Amino acid sequence: MKPSFVLLPLAAFCLALAPSASAKPDPVRAGNAPVPAGAAEFVPAAGDDDSPAARGQKLFRARMERDAKAFPHDRMAAIETLFADGVRGLKTPEGLAALNKLAVEHPKSNRAGCALQYLGQFARNDADRERFLRRAISEHSDAVFGDGVQVGAYARLHLAHLFLKTGRAAEARVLAAEIQKNFPDAVDHRGRRLLNSKWFKHAAAGGPIEK
Repeated sequence: MKPSFVLLPLAAFCLALAPSASAKPDPVRAGNAPVPAGAAEFVPAAGDDDSPAARGQKLFRARMERDAKAFPHDRMAAIETLFADGVRGLKTPEGLAALNKLAVEHPKSNRAGCALQYLGQFARNDADRERFLRRAISEHSDAVFGDGVQVGAYARLHLAHLFLKTGRAAEARVLAAEIQKNFPDAVDHRGRRLLNSKWFKHAAAGGPIEK
């Protein structure tokens, strides 16, 4: 069943799109990734308003407010419906098709960046993985997931890991340097800083790669 939407004031609409504290983690995982690969969203503990994840969530709310000013309410609802359909089926053709449709039909939206990140993360081959992740980086580095995960940082982390796997250590180090410089507080879907992840440390060092 697709989610329904009603007219809400701007602030309430953006809050409705934020993650719920009662949301159950998605069981999908991507190999040995240092972060959950599914649609689960981390919510900081009450009162933890200065955590990196909480700061990321503020970026998400600001970006969604910007989108709400740029797009009519029915288009925002359509975007969220496609995104929800996509994350419910991240490893299915139907789910990936929904995400691709979102990126094609609503390319200027925040969720388009999130969609491209997932399309790259769950691509069936390295060529598509690199293509989608590069697009996420070049077109949507300012996009943010509802849990505060920044697409610009997260896509770079996944692309750096791909580069290590394919013997492109120098390119992985460049991406790691960009994460450290431009996204020092970036977090994964559990609220953990990317700079502390094994994937980042391996990319910064140019290896080794986990098998």
